[in-house]
Amino acid sequence: MHIASVPDSQLIQKVQPAYPPDALDARIQGVVRIQLTIGKDGHVEHARLISGHRLLAPAALQAARQRIYTPFQSKGQPVRVITEIQIPFALP
Repeated sequence: MHIASVPDSQLIQKVQPAYPPDALDARIQGVVRIQLTIGKDGHVEHARLISGHRLLAPAALQAARQRIYTPFQSKGQPVRVITEIQIPFALP
């Protein structure tokens, strides 16, 4: 398994999280940091919360799990990758 910074150019599918109604009502905004394990096929195998508000985290995790990346390779072979992403929430 490799640890890498993943460029946006590797991202094939990005799902925007729905702003949680409770967070909107409370006027909460901020960034949720998530660690992803991306499988050999480019799909997210695991998403783990690193930091972020408890009202924003579930929506961010759900969106992160739906991401799809171009498969990563090392020496011509597909590899699993661990990376960190940030999902921002800003009030409209």
